[in-house]
Amino acid sequence: MHMRVVRLAFVCALVTGGGALAGCSSSGSAGTSGSPAGAPSSSAGAAAQRGTAGSGRPTSAPRPSSGGDPRAAMPVITPKSVGTVAYAPASAQDKARFTPVRKASGGLITKGSVTSVTVSGRDVGAVAVYGTKQGLAKSPMFQDQYVVQLMNAVAGADASPRFVRSQGKVVALSTGAKAVAGWFDSDRVVLVFRAAKSPDLAALAHGVRSTPVTG
Repeated sequence: MHMRVVRLAFVCALVTGGGALAGCSSSGSAGTSGSPAGAPSSSAGAAAQRGTAGSGRPTSAPRPSSGGDPRAAMPVITPKSVGTVAYAPASAQDKARFTPVRKASGGLITKGSVTSVTVSGRDVGAVAVYGTKQGLAKSPMFQDQYVVQLMNAVAGADASPRFVRSQGKVVALSTGAKAVAGWFDSDRVVLVFRAAKSPDLAALAHGVRSTPVTG
C-alpha cells in the first residue's frame, strides 16, 4: 500500500562558533500554513516522499498537515519484528561510517559512541548515539531537520529521508543506496546504519529502539 507523503528539502545553516542553530530554511513542493512569520516551514513532510516506509505495514492513512501539528501528515507504520538485537564493540569500518557526523553536527553534539549491531547473532551494521547540547531537542522542527542533516552526512545527499510514526516515535528512514535510520531519544540522536541487505530498515530501527544501546 502506498502512503501519501510530501517531499521537501532542507537547507540548514549552523553557527559553529556559537554552538547554536543560526537558521533553517526549506524549499520544495509543499509546506504548511499557519507558521509564524520568519519561521521555517514544517518539517513533518520535509523528508518524506511518496512510497512505503520499508516493509512496515501502514495502520492509518496520512492526515492533511495542519498549522497546529506540523507532524500530523506523517504516515503511521507497524514494523515487522526482528530477532534478538545485541551489540558488540565497533570495528574500524563501523566507526569510519560515522566519521562525517562530527563535521556535519555544527558543534552541537557533546559526545558520541559507536557499536556494532547484531540480529540473532548476525552482524547487520552499526549504531551511533550522540548527545546534544541541553535544550536543543525541545523543538520538533529542530529534531527533524537535525536528524536529516546527520543522516545525510552518513548516507550521502541521495538519502532523501522520509519520516514515519512507528510505535508512537518519529523515525526517519533513508531512501537512497545506503540504508540509514535516525531519530531523537530525549537529548540524544540515534543513527542506525544497516550494512546487510536485511532486515527491513524500519524493523531494524524498531529493534534498536526496543533494545537501546547502554553505556
